[in-house]
Amino acid sequence: MFPAGTPVLIVDDAASMRAAVAIALKSFGLGEVIEASNGEQAWKLLAGDPSRFGLIISDQHMPECTGIELLRRVRADRRFDPVAFILVTAEAEKDAMLAAVRSGVSNYLVKPFTQDDLRDKLTVTAKRFALKRNLPE
Repeated sequence: MFPAGTPVLIVDDAASMRAAVAIALKSFGLGEVIEASNGEQAWKLLAGDPSRFGLIISDQHMPECTGIELLRRVRADRRFDPVAFILVTAEAEKDAMLAAVRSGVSNYLVKPFTQDDLRDKLTVTAKRFALKRNLPE
């Protein structure tokens, strides 16, 4: 799991999904949870304070800027190297997953998911991310 207090950015055009994920994250002991309703809004939050977040959880399909587009922006900017990125989508298609992997996603979560599924993905992502970045787990 990510360290207690890790600040998280949740990006999803569905307010109910953002709220559900936020409640789960807070119950897991993660830190500040900030919400954005699309990738453009998320990018403005990220660019305004590049060191603010340790984790981004973003939906794939959103207006204005998709999750993959946001992921590509984040991974193209070295300031965000320490930030893990989990992409959430309803698609379990191989091509979509490969595109996310090629774009530098830290992990992939398919809807619908449970709180336990989210916890499991966070745990695996934290371990992978720590190994990749040579950080303590």
